[in-house]
Amino acid sequence: MAASRTPTLVLVPEWGTGHLMSMLESCKRILLCGGRAFSITLLVMRPPTAQATSEVEAHVRREAASGLDIRFHRLPAVQPPADAAGVEEFIARYIQLHAPHVRDAVAGMPCPVAALVLDLFAAPMVDVARDLGVPSYVFMSSTGAMLALMLHLPVLHQVVTVEFSQVDGESLWHGLPMAPWPLYAEQHLNAFELVADMGVAVPLKVDRKRDNLVEAADLERAVKCLMGEEGRKARERAAEMRDVCRNAVSKGGSSDAALQRLSEALHHGAVLPPTM
Repeated sequence: MAASRTPTLVLVPEWGTGHLMSMLESCKRILLCGGRAFSITLLVMRPPTAQATSEVEAHVRREAASGLDIRFHRLPAVQPPADAAGVEEFIARYIQLHAPHVRDAVAGMPCPVAALVLDLFAAPMVDVARDLGVPSYVFMSSTGAMLALMLHLPVLHQVVTVEFSQVDGESLWHGLPMAPWPLYAEQHLNAFELVADMGVAVPLKVDRKRDNLVEAADLERAVKCLMGEEGRKARERAAEMRDVCRNAVSKGGSSDAALQRLSEALHHGAVLPPTM
């Protein structure tokens, strides 16, 4: 394969839609920001279930047809761990089993590598990047509050440079208040942040002992609250946040400026990995 001088961002996402697509969409912003030229190389792991595999392949087909410079490299299959203590440990260990294949894929890149962008579950692969002399970044698909919490957990021993962050702001982009219904992982913290910190949502009573069940009456109460006088402050605050979001990503806004700085840093840090 002929070498290209256009640096590539090598992505190592967890296969879940909330992880894979959040990382991909964030990195596509770098391609489209109008700064330096980049391509994206997505390292595709085979998920441990047939349903997840089907979802990932659907994403790959859609992005392959987008016309953007996105390449897909399918990693060899690995045997899932059989003795994991829980879902989080299973995912982390399953991803880590791909480390040798990630190393081989990055070492075989025919173009400079701007960065190895790692899912939080793949954070230990910073050692792979270090061995290859490639810059690495850890992508956090949740909120800043969750990131602050995770950086203080004793399980994170490595020093990680965090440049990417992603918040599900679709509702706020349109100025819509919310009644957040947390289902798993860090979503309970996210819901608390939306209600207590940002003031753009009203609380929804969730029974965590019954698999995060919400009674119909509680859902009705929350919706009426959003629409009535009690939810007026949340509606006003959401409208304010709509303007904040749009100003941040507009030309010269804080998010746009940060993206331009990141683009420059990635361009200047791009290296051609040594052949293994």
